[in-house]
Amino acid sequence: MASEWAFFGVAYLALEILGIAAAFHAVLHARTAQGATAWAIALVGFPLIPLLLYAAIGRTKFEGYVAARAEDDREVVPVVHRLMRSNPPETAAGGTGAAGAFRTLEKLAQMSFTGSNQGLLLIDGRATFD
Repeated sequence: MASEWAFFGVAYLALEILGIAAAFHAVLHARTAQGATAWAIALVGFPLIPLLLYAAIGRTKFEGYVAARAEDDREVVPVVHRLMRSNPPETAAGGTGAAGAFRTLEKLAQMSFTGSNQGLLLIDGRATFD
């Protein structure tokens, strides 16, 4: 009986050591701080199932993710800067503040916010109910 408990103790210790090692790997290589924290807590707290999950899905499967994002940024950012220089928000929108933002959205949507709406000022109460 004692040897069975010793076996389980050694097995749990080995799992815990593997969990701590995987947690260090997760902290150093995770894409987000939230993901790193979640993996570290799970791997150290209860290592059996998270170790299997981390081995299957946790490690970075997007080897070229950062390089691809950097490449996209190198292509897109100069275009955005050129457009911003040629059409500053104040002139492109037709003004600043909320009115300018609404005009910009109307241009983007190619539709006015108040299209087909009408208003009539009613002075007397009787006209309201007719």
